[in-house]
Amino acid sequence: MDKDIFARRRKILLETMKEGVLFLMGAPEPAGLGGAGRFYQNRDLLYYAGLMEPGAAALFNPRHPKPFTLFVLPRDPAAEKWTGKRFGTEGAMESFGADQAFPVGQWAQRLYEALVGEKTLYYRWGVNDAADLAVLQVLQRLRREQRADRVPVRVVDSGEMTFPQRLVKSPEEINLLRGAAAIAKKAMDRTYGGTEPGMWEYQVQAVVEETYRLNGADGPSFPTISAAGAHGTCMHYAENSGRIEPGDFLLLDTGCSYREYACDITRTFVPRGRAGPEQKIIWDTVYAVQKKMIGMIKPGISLCELNQISQREIAQKCIDLGILKEGIDEVMEKNLHKEYYPHRLGHWIGLDVHDAGSWGMEDPNLPLAPGMALTVEPGIYVPEDCPDHCKKFAGIGVRLEEDVVVTEGGHEVITRDIPVLMQT
Repeated sequence: MDKDIFARRRKILLETMKEGVLFLMGAPEPAGLGGAGRFYQNRDLLYYAGLMEPGAAALFNPRHPKPFTLFVLPRDPAAEKWTGKRFGTEGAMESFGADQAFPVGQWAQRLYEALVGEKTLYYRWGVNDAADLAVLQVLQRLRREQRADRVPVRVVDSGEMTFPQRLVKSPEEINLLRGAAAIAKKAMDRTYGGTEPGMWEYQVQAVVEETYRLNGADGPSFPTISAAGAHGTCMHYAENSGRIEPGDFLLLDTGCSYREYACDITRTFVPRGRAGPEQKIIWDTVYAVQKKMIGMIKPGISLCELNQISQREIAQKCIDLGILKEGIDEVMEKNLHKEYYPHRLGHWIGLDVHDAGSWGMEDPNLPLAPGMALTVEPGIYVPEDCPDHCKKFAGIGVRLEEDVVVTEGGHEVITRDIPVLMQT
C-alpha cells in the first residue's frame, strides 16, 4: 500500500488518542532453522506502519512534537547476509514515515521518558512475554521514583484504540480481501475437480494449500481443516489423517492470506458422490439459515444481534428435525442447541482471520457500518454418540461459510464466486 494510507491511519489514531502513550511491540524473529519460518507481524504494528521487520516496535505520543517513533534492528551487514536487508533507523524514517527512529534496544528507556507526566499507557498484555516484563519494569521504575512529574500510570488495552479503526476497511483493504477470495476460488475449483473417495484428508489439504502459493498467496491464513465423515462434527479438527470413504461429507474449512489479508471459507460436499437423504436435510437446513442471515446484513444491525438470531434459527431447525425434543423456550433458556451448534455465527475478518480479536462481537450497541468485514458460518454437527432419537443424523457435520463486507446499501459477499456444492 502507498505510504500515504499508513500516514492517514496514524493521523486518525493520534487524533483519537488525544493524550496518553500507545506502545506496540512487534513480533520476534520466527522460530526455526535460522529464523526461516514465515514471519507474522503484530497486526496493529503492520496496520499503522507497514513494517514487516522482526523485533520492531512503535510508540505513539500525540502530545509530542514527533508523535510517531519506530524502533528497529540496527544495520548489521553480517546478520543481513543470513536474514535479509534491514532498514535501520534512517530507513525507518525514509521508508515508513517515522518522525524519529532508534535501535530496538532503546525502546524501554524511550517508553519510560514518554510516560513521564502521562496518565495512560495503551498496551496489550499477554502477546509478548519479554515485552510484558520490560513494560512492567518501566512502570515499576516510575512508581519507585515517586516524583511530582511521575504520575500514576493506568494501563489500557491498546485494542481499545486500534480495533475500532481496524474494523472499518478502506477500499484498498477490501480489494485485498477480494484478492484472497479469488485465490481461494482457484483452490476450491481444483479441489472440487480432484477430490474423490479413497484420498486422504491431508492430500486434500496439500492440494488446497499448494494452489494458494502457486497463485500468489502468502500461504494459508490458518491450517486447513479437511474433515471427512464424522470428523466434520469436530469444530477444529486438526489431524487431517483420515481417509475419505464413499458417500462421506468432506467439511473443508480453509482460507489464504493475500498481502497479509485473509479469507476464510467453509464448504461441505460429497466428493464424487450423491448426498444421502439425512445428509441432504442437514445441508439444506444450514444453507437456508446461512442465506437468511446474509440477507439481514446491512448497516445498523449488530453482529451480536445477528448471532442471537442465528442461534434461535438453528435451535428451531433442530427441533423441527427431531434432533432436539424440547420446546424452543426451554432449548434457548438451557442452551440445549449448543450441543449441535457450539459456535457463533461469525467473526470479523481482515489482517487476522479473527480480525481485531473478539472486540465488539458481543456488543449489541456496536452497529455494522460500511466497510466492516465478517464471516457468516452457521452449522449443525450431530456427534456419533448422539441420543437414540436422532441417530439417523449421527456423524453428520455441516458448516457453510462466506466472507461478507458491509456496504452502504447492504452487503457484498466477496466469496460469492466460490461454488457451494452439496456433491461433486
